[in-house]
Amino acid sequence: MTATRHSAKDRTPARRAVQALLAAGLLLWIGWLLVMIGRLDQPSPHPAAPTGPMTISIPAIGVQAPIVAVGLRADGAMQLPDADQVGWYKRGPRPGAPGPAVLIGHIDDHTGPDVFYRLRELRPGDEILVGQRDGSTTKFIVERLERHPKTALPVARIWNRTDQSVVRLITCGGIFDRDTGHYRDNVIVFGARASS
Repeated sequence: MTATRHSAKDRTPARRAVQALLAAGLLLWIGWLLVMIGRLDQPSPHPAAPTGPMTISIPAIGVQAPIVAVGLRADGAMQLPDADQVGWYKRGPRPGAPGPAVLIGHIDDHTGPDVFYRLRELRPGDEILVGQRDGSTTKFIVERLERHPKTALPVARIWNRTDQSVVRLITCGGIFDRDTGHYRDNVIVFGARASS
């Protein structure tokens, strides 16, 4: 007996319809997945109510400034706030939540000193007050201040794993390199939430 060979033309209409539906469903699912992946870093068209901090006050050095959320640039570097603003790194914890909240600001610009110009003057025990959107204020106490070359930033200690509510204030410092147009170092203030 000779075996019967079935070609694609021999398939029943019902079988072809099921296969077509499965293929269409798979394509739709892949398309949806690609759209979702593409939207991961895109702002939502209807963003949820903001949860980040609003203001920062550091009485010992006369700082009073608004806080804006910053993320990452296309090259992977952190976005910078405008002059007279402090940037909160929104991919990390917000100030007051468990973990290290990172706040950055400029030391100066072409017009003169900026919001974190006197950051290097902070001493252990000084207060950092962060105004939250609900009207409350979260108080941090300066623990220490460090200065490091930008090529040797202590990333593991800035973004350390901790259940405590801590803050890191970062600005430029050290010698200004006229060839590059940047300061060579970073000044980092480490603070912890004040006990109630």
